Amino acid sequence: MWGVPLDPQIVGKRFGRVVVISDHLRTRYGHVLCEFDCDCGNRGLATASCLHRGAVVSCGCKKVERFRELGRIWGLKHLRRT
Repeated sequence: MWGVPLDPQIVGKRFGRVVVISDHLRTRYGHVLCEFDCDCGNRGLATASCLHRGAVVSCGCKKVERFRELGRIWGLKHLRRT
């Protein structure tokens, strides 16, 4: 395949805030789907190539924390909470 070469030993590796727990799933296009545990306790799915290139580093919790931080910095009190 094109892009980032896949690591055969991806299970157990950490990418940002997530740790891969399985890689037995495939999309209909042949991409390897990895199930991961996030440090916040959530689980999710991401392709192995997205994990390798750094496109996925959390389940979304990092984005929420960043928006809350920006709200405190810029005084935005009406940010939606998820």
